Amino acid sequence: MGDALLKEVAGRLQLCLRDTDRATARDTNRSTDRGTGRDTARGSLHLDCDVAMGDTNDWVARTGDDEFALALPGIATVSAAQAVVRRIQLALQRPFAIAQQEMSLCACIGVSIFPADAVDAEALVTNADAAMHYAKRIGQGGVEFFKKSISTRAAKHLSLEADLHKALERQEFTLNYQPRLALDDLRVEAVEALLRWLHPQRGLVPPDEFIPLAEQNGLIVEIGDWVLREACAQARRWHDAGGPSWQVAVNVSGVQFRDGTLVHRVSSAIDAAGIDAHAIELEFTEGALIEYSSAVGKAVKSLKDLGVATALDDFGTGYSSMSYLRHFPIDTLKIDRIFVRDIGSKSAGNAPLVDAIIAMAKSLGLATVAEGVETEAQWQYLRNRGANQVQGFLFCRPLAVVELERWHADWLHSSQLRAASVA
Repeated sequence: MGDALLKEVAGRLQLCLRDTDRATARDTNRSTDRGTGRDTARGSLHLDCDVAMGDTNDWVARTGDDEFALALPGIATVSAAQAVVRRIQLALQRPFAIAQQEMSLCACIGVSIFPADAVDAEALVTNADAAMHYAKRIGQGGVEFFKKSISTRAAKHLSLEADLHKALERQEFTLNYQPRLALDDLRVEAVEALLRWLHPQRGLVPPDEFIPLAEQNGLIVEIGDWVLREACAQARRWHDAGGPSWQVAVNVSGVQFRDGTLVHRVSSAIDAAGIDAHAIELEFTEGALIEYSSAVGKAVKSLKDLGVATALDDFGTGYSSMSYLRHFPIDTLKIDRIFVRDIGSKSAGNAPLVDAIIAMAKSLGLATVAEGVETEAQWQYLRNRGANQVQGFLFCRPLAVVELERWHADWLHSSQLRAASVA
C-alpha cells in the first residue's frame, strides 16, 4: 500500500508540471521504489532556472522515503512559485484510493528561488530542504519560503545531527534518575531514567533539542538500546550492592516500536543484566500509542507476557480514547505536569481533570503517577484524591547515580526523624 501510495503521489506531481505530456512519458518507477506508506508527505520545491544545454523541462524526483523535489526552470518570483505551490496542494488534497481504502495526505513544502536564495543547484536544494523542515515544524500542510534565518537554524541543525551520530561512540550520553514516591508514606518505589547528552563544546544539550532530531533520523533506536542496557545494568548494580529494589522506568519513542523489534531488544537488555523483568517499566506517550497503535498494541501484550510493566506518559495531552485504555494492557497512567501545575492554587482550573483521570484509572485498575509536583499544596491535593505515586522537584530533581544515592540516604534519615516526631 505504501508503494502504491507513493506512485500515485508521483503521478499527481507529474501532472502539476508545465510539460505534462513529456513528464508522464518518463519512467515513473525511477522515483517510486519501496516506501513507508505513512500518511503524511513532505515535499521540497526546488526552483532553479540555471539549467544547462537549454533544457527547460520541469522535473520531479523522489528524494527520500516520503519526500519529493521539483525543479522548475524560469520561475524566479515568489508569486509565480506560489501559483505552483497552490497547484500541488490542490492535487494532493484529493483523497487517495489505495487497496479499497481512502487516504488523505498533507504536504509540507519548502521553496528556494534562483538567484535570490542561491546561485547553484546544490545550495538551492539544501535551502529548499531546510525550508521544508521548518514548514513541517510549524504544522501539517505548511508552506515556507527560504530566508536567511532558516539557513542559520538549518546549519545548527545539521551540525547537531553530525555530532549526534558520534555521541554514542564518544560516550557522551549519561542517565540521570528521578525518584517516584508512594503517596501514602513517601517511600521511593521507582526511579525514571532520563537521558542526558553532555556535549564537549555545547555543554548539556536539552533533551527537547536532540531527542526529536534522533527520532527524525532514526538514531533513536540505537540510542534507545543504549538507554535500555544501561538502565538494566544500573538496576543490577543496585541489586548486587544490596541497595534498594527500585523499579526503573525507561522512556521509549514511538519510532522504537515501528519495526517490531522492541520487545526482543528489551528482553536482550534484561537477560544481559541478569535482572527480573518486573524491575523494568517502559513509558511511552499518547502520541506513540495513536501513531503506531498496531505495533504498540502487539508490543505491550508481549511485554506483559515478559513481565515488563508499561506506563502511558503525559496522559491527558493527546487524543487517546477510553477504548485504547481498555484494549491495551497498560499498568500505569502518568498525569502530565500541565494538569498538576495549578491544582494547589486558588484557580485550580485543572483540578476536575486530575480528579477524573484518577477516578478513571481506578475504575480500570490502573495506577497513577502525578508528574511535576512542586508544592506542598499539590502533594496534599493528590494525596487526598488517592493518586498512587508522585514525582517532581518538591522531592527530588533528576540526579546522577551517586547524587541520587546520597539524596536517598538523607531522605531515609529525614523520614525516620519525621516518624519519630509523630510517635
